[in-house]
Amino acid sequence: MFDGRVETPPDGVNNRRGAADTGPMPFVRAVPLLAAAVLVPAGLASGTLTTAQYRTRANAACAAEQARMKALGDPSKLANAQLAAYDVSQAAALVQEYATLRALHPPQSLLAAHRTALWNLYRLVQLNEAIAAKVQSGVDPTAAANQLAKPSDWDALMNMLKAWGQAGVRTCGTLTIRAHWGS
Repeated sequence: MFDGRVETPPDGVNNRRGAADTGPMPFVRAVPLLAAAVLVPAGLASGTLTTAQYRTRANAACAAEQARMKALGDPSKLANAQLAAYDVSQAAALVQEYATLRALHPPQSLLAAHRTALWNLYRLVQLNEAIAAKVQSGVDPTAAANQLAKPSDWDALMNMLKAWGQAGVRTCGTLTIRAHWGS
């Protein structure tokens, strides 16, 4: 099976994982996520975008991932076996969203907010990968989330939402909220 990895934080952001944790991050093995991260829609990786283009493309990228997750069902109504599959799919969706958003080139005026949002999304992608890996190893999905989630994950989510708001991107982050903390 494929072992995809998201190993680097967004451009312009230091890796804050710590000196003792510099190796590649483990990732979900059951889903070919490299394809999701590499197959960024054509045109998104072009030159610097205008503010309107950036907001339109970022909102579209997040809306597409939200639609995919919504199609999987309400996680609060899923049995554990279904919840395990949901967790793996959620991790894949977040990787796709991260890859698509990272490929965007915002205008200079939105660059700091974009990088802050991406850094915090990257932290949440790491958490989702760890939860999905535990679930795949047989740990109960709720127990895995409770074991791995920390108060700093809530901070990352809030910082990400604030940064997307500063960038004028209104659809990003709601997938993450629903997936971690309900609707």
